[in-house]
Amino acid sequence: MKKRWVIVSLALAFFIFSMAVASFADINLYKVYPNLPVAQDFLFNYTPFINILWLADIILILSVVSFLFFMFSKKRIKNFPFYAVVIGIYNLLRAAFIYLTPLGNPHPIPGLNLAFLPNGGMFPSGHIGTVFLFFLFALKDKSKNWKIYFLILLIIEVASMILSRGHYSIDLIGALFIAFAVWKITEEHFKKNLVLR
Repeated sequence: MKKRWVIVSLALAFFIFSMAVASFADINLYKVYPNLPVAQDFLFNYTPFINILWLADIILILSVVSFLFFMFSKKRIKNFPFYAVVIGIYNLLRAAFIYLTPLGNPHPIPGLNLAFLPNGGMFPSGHIGTVFLFFLFALKDKSKNWKIYFLILLIIEVASMILSRGHYSIDLIGALFIAFAVWKITEEHFKKNLVLR
């Protein structure tokens, strides 16, 4: 029992630390690079601009709330340390990557402008990576409905990001690849030590 609480506490501490680092990285990016260029994007040239960045923020919030319901039902809470570590690793990687090739936000108007959804950093997308990880977590679950649900949210999130110019297309593709790699490596090599018995 004591070991379980140690695992949960460490996973939670890692998750909080990673989210704090990611938030600081987002907020600080424009202080380090005050005049970021806005790049060209192939999809922007062939899709209409629709100002629905607020929808992307709502979908992310809905995804988080839905995932909490998913996690706390049918004994999935035993996977909490695994979920926390995977999401934490993705956010730490994102915090580093946004400084490697900094690009300006192609849609400078903020979405809902909520403090816990800081606006900064393009590659990879935090919105897409998070929703995609929720889909991957549900992928091996017995419930088909959760897989379909998170897949639909992911598709809406991708479409709203492109149409609102909230992210470049490479940010979305990068988020999918990086999130999948983090999930796959952690799933295969570390999950057995991160699932509560």
